[in-house]
Amino acid sequence: MMEMMKMTVKLMIIMIMVIYHCSHIVLTSSNMIILRELSDREGWGKVKHRYALDYILKITAKKKNPEIITFRFGTGIGEEAVITDQLRLRIPNTTKVTTAVKEQIMNYQDKK
Repeated sequence: MMEMMKMTVKLMIIMIMVIYHCSHIVLTSSNMIILRELSDREGWGKVKHRYALDYILKITAKKKNPEIITFRFGTGIGEEAVITDQLRLRIPNTTKVTTAVKEQIMNYQDKK
């Protein structure tokens, strides 16, 4: 119980645009959460996706359209990796987002 109280959760909120909906990426110490803003209630959001940082296998962006980032999720390592899901997001500042997600994954793996 005391360990849980001592743990601090670092939240990083990054604004993104998913198609026509304003959304946010929330990075916790162990999860990546996609929140969609509710149009009828200002300041409120709905959880659309939640992924553990362990399951992010690959983050890519195309040279022709660098604002669209693809996250690939799954299990395994190297050639044995199995991709189970993917998520494409349109993000205005892709380098900031990918750097933050990669750093959070590395921090999470170091703590294990």
